[in-house]
Amino acid sequence: VSDDVGGARLAVEHFCRLGRKRIAHVTGPASFAVVHARVQAYRDVLVENGLTVSEPLLGSWSEAWGHQAVAQLFDGKSER
Repeated sequence: VSDDVGGARLAVEHFCRLGRKRIAHVTGPASFAVVHARVQAYRDVLVENGLTVSEPLLGSWSEAWGHQAVAQLFDGKSER
C-alpha cells in the first residue's frame, strides 16, 4: 500500500527545505483520486510554509505530458 499523501508531502517539504519559493506540481488526470490526494498535500505544505499555491498542471500519465508541462512552465504559460 502506498502513502500518496505522505510521499507528496515529503517531496514538497524537501523543496521547501532547499529554499525553493516557487514549486510546481505536474500530475495526472483529475479523474484519479490519488491525484486529488497528492494535490491536497502539495497545497497543504505550501500553505504551511507561507508560499503561494499555484494550480497543478493536470494531464495524462505519460512522458509526453511531462515534456509538455515543463515546456509550459519554462515558456511562462504558467504561474509557477
